[in-house]
Amino acid sequence: MRIERDHMVTLAIVAGLLALFAFGVWRPTTAEQADLGQRLADAEQRAQENAQKTLGVKNLAVEVASLEARAARHRRVIPAESEIAEMVRELSAELARRDIHDKSIETRLVAHYEGFKRAPVSLRFNGTFADAHAILRKVESMSRLVTVASVEMERVGSGSRDRKRNKTEASPNTLEVFIDLHAFHIGQPEGKQP
Repeated sequence: MRIERDHMVTLAIVAGLLALFAFGVWRPTTAEQADLGQRLADAEQRAQENAQKTLGVKNLAVEVASLEARAARHRRVIPAESEIAEMVRELSAELARRDIHDKSIETRLVAHYEGFKRAPVSLRFNGTFADAHAILRKVESMSRLVTVASVEMERVGSGSRDRKRNKTEASPNTLEVFIDLHAFHIGQPEGKQP
């Protein structure tokens, strides 16, 4: 009977050790493993969501860069007021290149706005329709912001806008061209100079 009792004690000790191992080591490790598995699954899901957000941000960054490049191509320079003379020189040079000598370019009183100024410029010359078109193309291609306010054309000597000038013998294709432009400049309104 002693052997049976020793076996029973041994079995009880082994069962106790197995229970101690199960509750002391295996169960906490299994619970920790399950917790880590859940945390890993949550982290993977957040990583996928963040990857989608990052992709969205990357797409937005690419779109912003594209729009900025597109805007830069279409942006016109708004210069300082002192550069108005350069614009007048460009127009005068284009008129001279087209061999137009009967011309006048006048700047008028500058209009002041919040943060910018508008300088009206009047251009008058005698030339052909092709000359007028070339001047308008020149205005359009300028590297500064200039808008065309109005364009009028009359046959030379028609009388309605005749400024009592001595008209030379003109071809039937000669027109008197009046172009009003607005050139814009950066600047503060009067009384708000820094």
